[in-house]
Amino acid sequence: MLFFEEFDFSILNDPDFKEDSVREELITPLLKALGYSVFGENKIIRSKSLFAHVNIGSQKQKINITPDYLLKVGDNISWILDAKHPKENILDGKHREQAFSYAILPNVKAYYYALCNGKEIIVFHIAKTEPVIHIFLSDIDNELNSIIKVLSPNFIKRHYFTQQGDNGVLYLMDKMEELDLIYNQMIEEGKLHIRKSLVILGVIEDAVDIINGNKSEFETSIEGKKECRKIMNYAFELLEKGKKLRQTNE
Repeated sequence: MLFFEEFDFSILNDPDFKEDSVREELITPLLKALGYSVFGENKIIRSKSLFAHVNIGSQKQKINITPDYLLKVGDNISWILDAKHPKENILDGKHREQAFSYAILPNVKAYYYALCNGKEIIVFHIAKTEPVIHIFLSDIDNELNSIIKVLSPNFIKRHYFTQQGDNGVLYLMDKMEELDLIYNQMIEEGKLHIRKSLVILGVIEDAVDIINGNKSEFETSIEGKKECRKIMNYAFELLEKGKKLRQTNE
């Protein structure tokens, strides 16, 4: 099934198809496909008021700004998405400047910001002039993987910790992929092999060492250690599920 199989893109030329329609018909299903939801760890937050202080003359004043979407990955990692009318230019100009200003707010600190007018979605990195992604939504089925590789929660999280220099959590995130494979095999086969259990125990041991600072080669921030604990807890859950499967089959 094609992603927007039932959507007629010619309706974007209808003057009654405005920004709110872009949000409902195109952006919402795209964000869900990327792995975001209104609840859970990878959260869609709509129209959240954010506050910033700006200097106007010699006076510092507090202003209120509201991005259309604040996408949260965990507690502290985020990126910005703004919806626009299909007729609006989102490649450059005031709309891009506005989205950029949201992304660099001290209480946001996003590395990525994006704009979508229904016809196209454009993603920027705050440190780069050219877009990271520029895709026409009518061609989304050929380009969805490239969006996933930039805006999926796992990529956003990985990029964030790379920029922070948290190589400890990056090491464990690589191990997380191995844990996911073990989990899938365990469910498919109905058991957890001893060799796989040893792999899981090795991940737990590495996580404990990284969290406690016992591995000097791994720099890890307080925030990174929180992510390491999540991965460690996931590993413990795998062992527990494997134990229950073994008991069920005995």
